[in-house]
This record gives sequence, structure tokens and C-alpha cells, in this order.
Amino acid sequence: MKTLSLGLAVSLLFACQAKPLQLTDLNIAHPSSYASFADIQAVPRQYLLKRTGEAMIGSPSNDGKRLISGSDYLAQQYGVQVLKVIEPIGFELISVHPDRRPEEVIPALRKDKHVLYVEPNYIRRLQVRPSQNQSASGSPLTQMAATASSKTPGVSGIIAILDTGIDSSEPTLQDKILPGYNLFSSLEPNDDSGHGTWMAGLIASGGGTSSGLEADAQLLPVKVLDRDGYGSDAGLIEGICWAVTHGAKVITLGMAGKQGSQALEEAVQYATQQGVTLVAAAGNDGQSNSYPAAIAGVLSVGALDGNTIASFSPQASWLSVVAPGSNLTSTTPQGEVSLSSMGLSAGRGKISSTTGSAAYVAALALMVKKQHPTWTPGQIRQRIQESADDLGRPGRDPQYGFGRVNFRKALAPATTTQGRAR
Repeated sequence: MKTLSLGLAVSLLFACQAKPLQLTDLNIAHPSSYASFADIQAVPRQYLLKRTGEAMIGSPSNDGKRLISGSDYLAQQYGVQVLKVIEPIGFELISVHPDRRPEEVIPALRKDKHVLYVEPNYIRRLQVRPSQNQSASGSPLTQMAATASSKTPGVSGIIAILDTGIDSSEPTLQDKILPGYNLFSSLEPNDDSGHGTWMAGLIASGGGTSSGLEADAQLLPVKVLDRDGYGSDAGLIEGICWAVTHGAKVITLGMAGKQGSQALEEAVQYATQQGVTLVAAAGNDGQSNSYPAAIAGVLSVGALDGNTIASFSPQASWLSVVAPGSNLTSTTPQGEVSLSSMGLSAGRGKISSTTGSAAYVAALALMVKKQHPTWTPGQIRQRIQESADDLGRPGRDPQYGFGRVNFRKALAPATTTQGRAR
């Protein structure tokens, strides 16, 4: 683990000094577990709100003659508590008071002239399928690393892994992990699930067996998912903003949900405007609507099983590219974690998932960025799509997107940055 600077340590302490989180207390920004809310697809009584921006608003208690803060206005008028302001894009995570009915409060808020929009705090779920077949050796990822590494400049770059954390004691990752952020507590963002460490290994250590796809990458762990792989839009947006302001060039997103979100779209727009490329797993349940992967500007990645689309990879018009995703072996935490019950081995584990495919493409995105430091996320996305090997029917299609990513072609001298962007 790299040394934490004093300034960053102070800022992280300030950001994380909340009391221990309890599932039953909905008047907190990030409950310690979201699994109980999964069936209803959103955190009860929590909403994301964006106001018009006035610092002070006329008080409803005295005909607007006295100016009060926006949070006081929401409390007086609607019985709403502001749990957190997510900077720098200015969303407010709010909670409706137990004595008020959300079905009455939310429509009234949407009509308020001081409110731009308000929407549920949707639940997102990790996309993961631990493999039962442990016989295969190696992976397409480590095989590709050997061909790609000679093309990679020896300049470091930061990939933020928005996931379940990373095991800081993993020997092949220790010197690559930067101080990260844990939305759920003041502790380091260590991995109590197993998936975040598995993603980190694919990107930076060849699954713990080689130099890795992007051996020079620095890994920024941002724990936005609980030990069961659940999180919320509020946490995901906060994590994106935190990663952007702490130097990430690429962000990986391994979670999905079927509900679209205007707030999440604005967070993606903010990141891309700041020069950050977002890479998202397309999902494992065949949903044609899978967010954040379906948001414009995101590199959405499906999974291959050999040279054909994996059975769990969705078919969708928004799919960008595909990459290997079946039976990928990588680093996992020692000891019991939540994915242990699903067959994930300690130390090294095998998973089939579009999240592994996303790790593959995130590494490539950072390589392209390092070759072309002035390129925008749009140009990087175009390069990866233009250089992909077309599979399925000619051109872009719902099964394969623009095709299978090709490291050699993507890292060859560029002749154009225009073409097949979505």
C-alpha cells in the first residue's frame, strides 16, 4: 500500500467520520447493507434531488419574507431531510420523514419551482457468476498481456475500481494500490466480497500470475458496494465524483440495474467532461436495459466464451464491444468473503462475468490514454470501437457491439479518431 499523504488523510477522515451505519436507520447516506431493498429496487424513503441552485430561499413559514437555506426550506415545506450533498455536481440525497407519505411528498416536490428533478435512490447490483469449472488453465487476459505490454509506455496511470474494495494484503497488488475511499465506514476500502480484488488482479497483475494487462496501472479502490454486492445510485455517483477528483483516468463499473437515472447520467457527463473514460459491465442477466452500461458515453462491455457470445451476456443496441469473460482466474482475498459461499476460492478464484470483460477493456482504455494523453474519452472510445474485430453480422449488432477488442490494433499508430462512436 502506498503512503497516504497528510492532506489526503485529513480529507478522507473528514469524509468518513460518520457513526457506524445501521440497516434500520434510513436517515443515513449509505446503509451498511442494501440486500433487503433489492426486491423493491430502491432505498425506501430516499431520493436524489437537484435544485435550481439558489443558495437562499424564502421561508414558507412567513410568506417568504425571511430567507433560509435550501435544506431548511425542504424540511419546513415537505418534511424532507438532506442526508448528503454530493459535490461537485450538487445533488442532494434526501430522506422523507417517517410521518410524511412519499407518494404525496414527491409529486409536490416535482412541481416546486426550486426543484429541477427528484428520483428514487435506485439499487444497483454486482454482476458476477463464480465459475464451477476450475480445470481450465490461464486466461485470454494473461495471454493478451504479453502482446500488449511492449506497446505500453512506462508512465503510470490511475484506474479507479468502483466495486467491493481491494484486498491490500495481496502480494501482487500491494505496490499498486493507492489510498482509496470507503462509503460505508471510516475503515480502508478492503474487500469483504472478493470481487474487487479479482478485478484488480485482472487489470494489474495478470490474475496474480504475471505482470498483468496494464502492469504500470495504479489502482484506486472506491468501495461503493457492500459485501453482498449491492449499492445505490447515491453511492455510485459519490464514488464517481471522488474518483474523478482524485486523479482517475479510467473508471470501471461492475454493477447494474434496470432503472435509468438522470442523476447517474449527469455524473457520467461530469466524469467525461473531466477527461475520464468510464467502462461498464453490460450485465449477466440478459436485461436489455442495464444501467450504467446503457448510458451514452460509457464503454459498455459484453462477454465472450471463446469466440462466441457468452450465454449470460445481454444483447442490446447500446453494447459497445465484447471481450473474454468466461472462466477468468484472478486474485481473491485470503479467508472467507461473501463470494466464498458461491464457490470462489481463496487466493485465486475463477469467475465468469461481463465484469471481467470490463476489466479487460479498462486496461486497454488506460493504455490508449497513455499513448495519446490529449485524447478525450470520446476519442478513446472511438479508437477501441474502430479497432475491434467485427463478429456476428457485419457492422454493429446487439450481440457483439462493434466486435471483440483487439489490443494490437488499438495500440497501433493512429490514423484517425473518427468513425464508429455511439
